[in-house]
Amino acid sequence: MFEHFGYIVAVVIGAILYAIGYESVKAVFDHVKEHGLSFRKKIENRLTREEKELLIVASDNEDIYKLSADQLNLFIRIGKKNFPNDNNPDRSTLYSGAFDSLCNRGYIYSITGSLYKLTADGLKKAEELKEK
Repeated sequence: MFEHFGYIVAVVIGAILYAIGYESVKAVFDHVKEHGLSFRKKIENRLTREEKELLIVASDNEDIYKLSADQLNLFIRIGKKNFPNDNNPDRSTLYSGAFDSLCNRGYIYSITGSLYKLTADGLKKAEELKEK
């Protein structure tokens, strides 16, 4: 029964490491040498599709607004583009969450009320994303 246990554990650990961005066991050991056991930071630094989209669009020196169409539906306007571009409340939640996350990461800062801009770090990250 336990003859394949070691193999199963190795496959699961390998899948987890690959999912969080490590391509080999050596990469894991290199990370541990440099940073200790801080794998959580690598996972937390990943951006969602919505976060990436907001950063890239805002990087064209556009003003960012967090607006409310009604009490429940928030949306983000960057330049002349709305996120989401439909009235789907689920997508509204995704973009609102992405916006809040970018603020918490220090990529977006508030100017006044509902007006926001990218920080220097936000602009740098957007440029990195454009290059990929």
